[in-house]
Amino acid sequence: MKWLNRELQKQQLAKGIHNPSFNYAHLTTIQEASVLYAALQEEKQIIVIKENETQARALNTQMESLFPDITTQLFLQEDSLRVEAIASSPENHYEKMEALYNILYHPPKLLLTTSATLMRYLASPELLKERTTRLKIDTEIEMNDLASKLLQMGYQQVQVVEKPFTFARRGGLIDVFTIQHPNPIRIDFFDNLIENMRFFDVETQRSLSDIQEVTLFVASEYLTNDHQKATIINRVNERLALIKEKTEPSTYEILYENIYKDVDDFILNAIDARYYDLFALSNPTHQITDFLPNAKIILSPSPTIEKSAKFFLDESVDYLISKHQELKGLDQYDLFPRTETIQQHKPLLFHQFQAS
Repeated sequence: MKWLNRELQKQQLAKGIHNPSFNYAHLTTIQEASVLYAALQEEKQIIVIKENETQARALNTQMESLFPDITTQLFLQEDSLRVEAIASSPENHYEKMEALYNILYHPPKLLLTTSATLMRYLASPELLKERTTRLKIDTEIEMNDLASKLLQMGYQQVQVVEKPFTFARRGGLIDVFTIQHPNPIRIDFFDNLIENMRFFDVETQRSLSDIQEVTLFVASEYLTNDHQKATIINRVNERLALIKEKTEPSTYEILYENIYKDVDDFILNAIDARYYDLFALSNPTHQITDFLPNAKIILSPSPTIEKSAKFFLDESVDYLISKHQELKGLDQYDLFPRTETIQQHKPLLFHQFQAS
C-alpha cells in the first residue's frame, strides 16, 4: 500500500484534508475512501459522520475492500428512536455493543457513524469500563456478587442461556454469554473461588474448551450509576407533580402506574432502547464522539448532516409526544444533544458525495 499512499499524497484531494477551507464536493465513495486513507497516514484517528446507515455501511465496505490495513469500525444506532424502541432487532443490538467494546478496548483508526447516532446520549466511557468485569481462574468472588454485577451490567437472568447478554445460575455454576465470543461461558465455583471456566455449546450444553480468563462487557450503552438513578427518580417525581395539577385523577393514575413500571424496570437494569427517555433524565453528557476525543471529525456530506440530525430530533419528539398522549411517557422532550454541538467540534466539511 506504500505506493498507493505516495500517489494519493501527490493529489490535491489528499492534501486538502488538512485545510479546513478546502472544498470537497461530488466525490464517489471510492474517492472518499481514498482521501480518508491518505489522511490517516498523518491523522491518528478520524470520525466520519454520515447522513444515514446506508451511506455509512457503503463507505465501510469500500474501506475494508480497498484498505484492509486501516482498522475501521461502524457504530450505528437506528435512524429512528421510535423504530429502535419498538422494533429493533437483537442482532442490531449485538452489533452495536460489539462495536462499542472495540472502540473502548481496541480503538480504531477510522470510526464511521451517523447523524442520528450522534444525536443520542450514551453512558460515559468511564462508567462502561468500570462496569466491565474481568474474571480469572482462582479469583475469589461470591456467586451472589457476580450475579449482582451482571445485573448492573445490563445482563438478564434466565433459566437457560441461549443468547448474548444473559446469564443463568444453577448449583455452583454461572453460565454467561458475553458479546465478544461466539459461545457462552460456564463458570464453576468451589465455595467463593472460581475453580474452572470453559466455553460450551448452546445446543448440546457440552464443554468446548477451557479458558483461564475472560472479559465480560456490559450489555447496554444506557447504564447509569446510583447518583444518576436518584436523579432520574427526582426528575420523574418533579414532572409528575406538575402533570398531576392539570390532569384528571383517573387519567393521572394510569400515567403514574405506566411511568413507574418503566422506572422500576430501568432501575432494576432492564436496560434497552425503550427506556432512552428515562436514561436521558439522568443528565448524561457523552456522545459517541467523546469515545475518541482526539479524533478529527468529518461531516460527510455536510449540507445534509444537520438536516438529518434535525429530522431525527423532530421525529423523536413526535414519538415522545405520542407516548405521553397514550399515557406511557412524560411530557418532557429536551432529551437530546443540540444540533449546535456538531459544530463545536470544528469538523471538516465534505460536501455532497455520490454513491458508486
